[in-house]
Amino acid sequence: MVYDLRPGTLDGTLQVAAARRSPGSLWPEVSLIRRHGPPSIRRPEGVADQRCMVLDTDPVDRRVAFAGDRITVAGLGPGNRLRGPVQSVPRVSRDWRGLCLAGPDLVFSCDAAEVIGWRIDGGRLQPTVIRRHGHGAIAWVPYRNAVAATDWRHGLQYLDADTLEPQDVPGDLYGLRARALWSAPFGTGTHAAAADGEIRLVLAPVAGLAHLARQPMSRGGLEAVRPDPVTWDRAAALVEVLAANDRYRASVRSAG
Repeated sequence: MVYDLRPGTLDGTLQVAAARRSPGSLWPEVSLIRRHGPPSIRRPEGVADQRCMVLDTDPVDRRVAFAGDRITVAGLGPGNRLRGPVQSVPRVSRDWRGLCLAGPDLVFSCDAAEVIGWRIDGGRLQPTVIRRHGHGAIAWVPYRNAVAATDWRHGLQYLDADTLEPQDVPGDLYGLRARALWSAPFGTGTHAAAADGEIRLVLAPVAGLAHLARQPMSRGGLEAVRPDPVTWDRAAALVEVLAANDRYRASVRSAG
């Protein structure tokens, strides 16, 4: 069973998933999925601890971050190999809520108690900034130098990357509550959220996506984006991951 699916490459030929590879698995593991040819969920090589409760990818630089017993950041190498893994100390958290890559040497994590910014230092992830407040899902927002974080009490928040102090939230996002967040690369500022059983765009400065903001993606929204080459070029990675997640959500609903 696949719980989350993210693009590993910009063309979408490689995707990274949090998945239970067999019925007897006790927890999800980081897994690789090739889109061309027979579908298969593959075990990556190069990392011993593959437990994956939260996941993020950078399809531009072909990197993945995932967390189970510890946080791991690694490159996506040829074949099924994860290269150059860098890890945090073990047992950082047992209640992961979110994880996001934020540049070549920075990653953020959150659980029910705190948000932490980690930096790669000497081959290990070291904590650099901590916010003693729990959040849900998080996503990197490069054009604001901030982390978007869900909060069921206050709604969506932007946390400054250097201090993790809250920033102002645009009026159309104020109070939005969601269980999952995604963000497009390249600094477009396009986000998406899963709320009330639907996947919705929640901030879309790209002109071709603006009319889709707050609309469920499973009701024709994704199909409306594809014919527009400008929109597709700007937001393809985000739209691909939304489509993939929406397909899996639909398959889980139909199987149930």
